[in-house]
Amino acid sequence: EGEVVTHGFLWASDTALPELGVAVADDEQGKGLGGAMMSVLVGLGRSLGKEAIELTTMLDNGRAKSLYEKCQFITLGTILNPLGCDVTAAFEGRAIPSGISEEYQMVRILREENRKQVEQMLKDKRSRAVELFGALREKQLVGRS
Repeated sequence: EGEVVTHGFLWASDTALPELGVAVADDEQGKGLGGAMMSVLVGLGRSLGKEAIELTTMLDNGRAKSLYEKCQFITLGTILNPLGCDVTAAFEGRAIPSGISEEYQMVRILREENRKQVEQMLKDKRSRAVELFGALREKQLVGRS
């Protein structure tokens, strides 16, 4: 009673492509809360005039990926995401990650007329992530073997 059971946000909402995040408490999953939060956040992005909304999810999180697909997000590929630091700062070269996570990169297009530009921007982001974090990812993989 009175506890927060779901949390959602649009990160970098001042940009054309904000990033969406949603979390639902383990014992509250499967009750439609994640989908409801997704609807609210997509509606917010649309009302703010955003071109699209991006999200990433872990490769082994099939349940979340299925929810995102039901909410009309499409998978563009995988992206290397920095861990242990501010993601934006790491992409700008202002922070050094403690590790790297390979995740699905997904998008929900809100303005269809800009689809090609959005997809190109996100492809460029995936390429930039490899440039910035690829060596660290390889080092991580070698350390595990």
